[in-house]
Amino acid sequence: MTIYYSVQWAPEILHLFSSGEINSAIKIIDKKLSKNPTSESLLCQKGVLLQTSGDVAGSLAIFDRILSCNPDSIPGLIGKGVSLANAHQHEDAIILLKKALILSPADDTALMNLGSLMAAIGQKKEALSLFEQAIQERPDATDAYIGKARILFERRDLTKALEYAEIGILKRKDNGEMWAVHAEILFEMQQIGESLASAIIATQLAPDLPSSWNVMALNRYHLKEYEEAISAVK
Repeated sequence: MTIYYSVQWAPEILHLFSSGEINSAIKIIDKKLSKNPTSESLLCQKGVLLQTSGDVAGSLAIFDRILSCNPDSIPGLIGKGVSLANAHQHEDAIILLKKALILSPADDTALMNLGSLMAAIGQKKEALSLFEQAIQERPDATDAYIGKARILFERRDLTKALEYAEIGILKRKDNGEMWAVHAEILFEMQQIGESLASAIIATQLAPDLPSSWNVMALNRYHLKEYEEAISAVK
């Protein structure tokens, strides 16, 4: 499942996170936690970093630490819910994410994570509803447009999927994943020229996103540009 975060990053931590220097970021946070061990902000940052590094058990321990101090902590509930989802404990994850929404019905991060989880376990109708709620709460929630567009694409409702993808792009033109989804939809609609243009933008904005290169390869192959197609998936 796709994971969504709403973390107030310290600038130096965000820089290290963005650079992939997870361990260095954690060391700085640990130093700060030694002086302020109950800081929810610092603990949330560490929990997300541990999740990103694949340390699900460590992440769960951090979010449990938050919830032991404040059982109604929204970041704690969302963080633990996402960690449980990563551990394939879906039922427990759903309980926590729904609790977060009971306490804070307008929390778009909780809505999008629950939507992503529901989509991952095949509950597409509920996922669509949750993504729509996230959009209503935060109209610039590009990830919610991506979620809706992907589900509609899977359902072969290409016109509606394209509509959400294009709204998402208007909201945030620098989101590579959104451009990749846009390219995938256009390719299925046989709008090859427009699909290729979106795929090129996607690879420029998100060069590490596999779907950007996959749709690029599909377009190149369709155009009989076989060497370029092979190069795109290398």
